[in-house]
Amino acid sequence: MSRARNPRRARGWFDVFGGPLIVGVLSLAGLLSALLLGDIGHVFSWVAVGSPIAVSAWFLFRARRCFNRARRKNPESGPPN
Repeated sequence: MSRARNPRRARGWFDVFGGPLIVGVLSLAGLLSALLLGDIGHVFSWVAVGSPIAVSAWFLFRARRCFNRARRKNPESGPPN
C-alpha cells in the first residue's frame, strides 16, 4: 500500500533549500560575470542579480491573489482590525 503524500511536508533537503540555492548561485554567477566578463557579462549580471527581486515579486503576487480569493469566499477570515 502506498501512502498519500502530504503536500505541505518536505521530502528532503533539496525541497527546502533548492530554490534559495539556485537563486543564490544565479546571483553569484551574475556578480562574477560583471567583474570578469565584458559587455555580455554586464547584461547577464543585470538579469542574474535582478532574479531574486523577480522571484520575490512573483511569490508576493501569488500570495496576495490567494489571500484575496480566500477573503472573497469568507469575508470574516481577514486579519483583525
